[in-house]
Amino acid sequence: MRAYCFILFFLAVHISGKAAQILVLTDEKDEYFLNNSFIKVLEDPNNKWTIKDISTPEIQKQFKTLETQYPENEHPGSAYWVKFTVRNDAKKNQWLFESFNFKISILELYIPDSAGNMVLYKSGADYNFNERNLNHKNFEFVIRNFPKGNQTCYVKFVSREESRVRLLFRSFERFTYYALTEYFILGIFYGMLLIIGLYNLFLYTRIKDIAYFYYAAYVFFAAMFSMVQDGTGFQYLWPESPGWNYHSLFFSSTFMVIFMLLYTKSFLETRLTLPTLNKTINIIIGLRLLVFLIEYFFIPEFINILWVDIIPFLLVYITAIISYRNKNKSALYFVLGFSILFLAFTINTLRIFKMIPSNILTVYILNIGVIIEIFILSLALAERVKKSRENELITEKLNKELEQKVRERTEALVIQKNIIEEKVKTLDTFIYKASHDIKGPLKSLIGLTSLGMKDSNENAPIYFEHALKTAKKLDAIVRDLLNISKINNAPLKPVEIDFNNSLIEILDSLKKLPGYEQMHFSIKIKGEEKFYSEKSLVYSILQNFIENAIKYRDRSKPDSKLKIEIGLEKNYVEIKFIDNGTGIKEEYQGKIFDMFFTVDNQSEDSTGLGLYIVKLAIEKLGGKVKVESKENEGSTFLITLRNNYVKNGI
Repeated sequence: MRAYCFILFFLAVHISGKAAQILVLTDEKDEYFLNNSFIKVLEDPNNKWTIKDISTPEIQKQFKTLETQYPENEHPGSAYWVKFTVRNDAKKNQWLFESFNFKISILELYIPDSAGNMVLYKSGADYNFNERNLNHKNFEFVIRNFPKGNQTCYVKFVSREESRVRLLFRSFERFTYYALTEYFILGIFYGMLLIIGLYNLFLYTRIKDIAYFYYAAYVFFAAMFSMVQDGTGFQYLWPESPGWNYHSLFFSSTFMVIFMLLYTKSFLETRLTLPTLNKTINIIIGLRLLVFLIEYFFIPEFINILWVDIIPFLLVYITAIISYRNKNKSALYFVLGFSILFLAFTINTLRIFKMIPSNILTVYILNIGVIIEIFILSLALAERVKKSRENELITEKLNKELEQKVRERTEALVIQKNIIEEKVKTLDTFIYKASHDIKGPLKSLIGLTSLGMKDSNENAPIYFEHALKTAKKLDAIVRDLLNISKINNAPLKPVEIDFNNSLIEILDSLKKLPGYEQMHFSIKIKGEEKFYSEKSLVYSILQNFIENAIKYRDRSKPDSKLKIEIGLEKNYVEIKFIDNGTGIKEEYQGKIFDMFFTVDNQSEDSTGLGLYIVKLAIEKLGGKVKVESKENEGSTFLITLRNNYVKNGI
């Protein structure tokens, strides 16, 4: 008989489930978790039972032992009742009853008082935050005057999404320490995110690089996503909007992902370097925004497909790897940062869908991943600032060089303009003076011809003599004008100049010139450097100065002298003509090289172009000429010519 009773008892235990243990509260521990050892659970699919219904024997029989460690709502919308027995053996009679899951829509706690009446404590995400018993992100119920003895208690919870509910009793001391520590750490975390976000917004206003704006927006929405995850968003940002609190998780994750993708595009410059991935990112941005709009306005259950955000995270990760393989060193920061964030996001998603257990690490893994990833990406932006500054310095240097070149070109253009204006002025003067000097002899010829035709034949020789002089002067003017044109247009063909032979040849050609016999010439050549230049022009210069010395000698002096001194240097030659002729008045010394300039004591056949032609030839050869003279004492002409051996590499 006894054996039969034992078998019946054994079968009854296994049929009804293992009996729940009594949770004993003592002074030795500060917190007690209600796991499957202490509780039984009952599902109310229609959410219609009250505490009275639950207390009836029929419904009491339906409570079942948990197969999981903590109660879970497998069917969102159903009400779940948790039954447990607790006995307070501690000296303190005040405890906190807490739920870690702050996303439960409705949470009700029923604890009997000393008279045996059920006292209701109510909270939940469907109520305004300021209606809570304590201002804490978790649901907290203050149990005062906890009755002695075994007390059967009930918890009812309703949630719109599948979730795991962790319930526990805590002492006030344990709660105070835990809450202060948790909020302190969260304060540091969000303070860092705020500083990073504001700093990058500041950089955006200064640098005008859109990547900094996208990054700042990404940081802010990552902070918002974390605040929704840990419950501080509802506590501090929208405490009177429980409806919005339900959508805030999907909203923050949506725009966190969108700005993450925009930042990736901008920072890695995918439009230029990875056009195919750039188009893919654009498509993902559009689809992700569409999914949020569908969730918000039409299908709230879409919030349960939060795992889809693994796709854009994976896309960013792949883009960074490909960009790094394409020699973009900055992408290394992306690879490292998003490797950590991708791992943290995956762990967090697995926790949300109850694939891994919830603990302090898995609950805050996303916060840890976000702060590490943001720190690494901040290094990337710091590197970008450094490169931007380097580019600014390079640009500044190039701008300065460009400004210098512009100034030089402008100065060159001004010089060219002045030269052109001077040439135009010279050309105008040339045309005017040439026409004037030619016009005079032509009028003389016309006049002489007219007189010859009217006068008797006996005066013909006189007219012909004057006509011949006039024609010779015209011929000299035309010859000098041709020389000017030849000097201006003829190309230079430098050859080695033998000054000694050239001077001997010139002196020999001028022996028949009137006054040559009265001249005494001395030649002195110093230096052994070879000199290269245009032979015809050098010859013309030497001949002109020697011829002028003969023509404008001082006839009152017993002997006329001309000293020719030539100094050969590597890069140039200096030629001096020193005479003791009539000299040049001081007021004329700055004009003698002008076109058609003549003075009173010059011969009648002078065209006024001789020294102008000499100066033109000297300038053509890259040289210059100076004159020093005193009236009735003589003149010194100093000519410096460039050695074309140096320039042309002959």
